[in-house]
Formats: sequence, C-alpha cells, structure tokens
Amino acid sequence: MLYGFYTFSHTFDSVQLDNTTTQGGAEDPSNLRLEHGPADFDIRHQFAASVVWRLDYYHGQNFLGRGLLNGWAVSSIINVHSGLPFTILNGKDANLTGSAVERAQLVPGQNPLAVNRTAAEWFNISAFSQNPSTLVNGIAVNGNSSRNMLRGPTFKDADLAISRDFRLSRLREGMAVQLRADAYNVFNIVSLNSPSGNGATVGSSTFGQITSASAMRQLQLGLRFTF
Repeated sequence: MLYGFYTFSHTFDSVQLDNTTTQGGAEDPSNLRLEHGPADFDIRHQFAASVVWRLDYYHGQNFLGRGLLNGWAVSSIINVHSGLPFTILNGKDANLTGSAVERAQLVPGQNPLAVNRTAAEWFNISAFSQNPSTLVNGIAVNGNSSRNMLRGPTFKDADLAISRDFRLSRLREGMAVQLRADAYNVFNIVSLNSPSGNGATVGSSTFGQITSASAMRQLQLGLRFTF
C-alpha cells in the first residue's frame, strides 16, 4: 500500500495571543495592524507519503521457510515541508511599550536573504540594525521590518518500521506476539531549526546563526503481546 499527498497553503494572522514566546508578542499593542503577516505555524509546502509492504511471497512446502520469510511487514513514513517563518527582533525596547519584542530596522539597499545560507549565517545580518532611539520628535519609533518575514530551513524526515506478527491461535483465539523495530529519522538527516532567541535578535553574538536541529536517528526495539 502506498499513500502520498502534497499540500500548498498560506496562513495569515495577526499577533498570536495564545503564543507566550517573544515572537508572539505585539510590537505595538495599540496598532495590531502592524502584526499582519504569515502565521507562526504557516507551512507553505508539505509532502508526506507512507508505504506498507507485507512480505508473504514464499509459498513453498518448507515449514521453516514459511516461518522465517513470511509474515514480515516493512512500513515507512516520509515527511518533507518548507521552513517555518520567524521574526527579527530589535533587542531593545525602543518604542517604550515595556517589552523588548519590537522588530529590527531594515538597512536600505541590503537584501535580507543571504547569498549562501549556512547554519553560521542563515540570513544577511547586514540587512538589519538595532533601533536605539526611544523617541523621535517626541514619538516612540517602531521597527520597520515585518513580522515573520524570513523562513527557516526545510524539514526532512523518513521513519522506518519492520515488524513480524506471530499468531498463537493454537493456544487461544486472538492471541499474538509482535516483534517490532523502529528507526526514527532512519537516514540521520540533519534538519536545522529556525534561528530563534539570540539567533534572531540584533546585536547578539549569535545573531543570524542556527544553533539547534531536530532529533537525529533514534532506534527502538519492542515486543508486544496481544490477547
């Protein structure tokens, strides 16, 4: 059996009040129109596929051969989706709202996208500057970069499971033992997370850097008794 689907979507919202992280806070609570942009959970492209392959091809008379070769199941789930959006923070409460969640200033003439994106510099850090001013002509100034204007790396994952059911119907109807081995991220693909915290804050020593990734390969062996 093989299943697969591709989804294209684009989700917009304003400030996410259920999000307690700094990214979810409003730059200017009195002007929530500034928060309109891609949602924190906006995934533009997503592909997923699953396959289940049952190995029941041996039809010989050899009892041992049937026992060893048949009854196995191989299943896999593949998931690939585009990166999540993130916001570049100013790192200073320049607009005097009492919270340092306002966004950074854009540097004119600089492209925020890095030419060669790496974990050491995922975006062009020269395209952002900190707004140090608290008042300009008596008016508090907001950062002019957009909420969730940049995207993190693509996520890629493949999980694999191999299992074998041993029916014990001679002992009792419905009784069985399943031997199962699971490998999460079986190919040990490195899926970097988005820059967050200091990595997305102007002036930080790690500004522009990605310092974390999704879980690497994990193996699991289990035995289940059903009765």
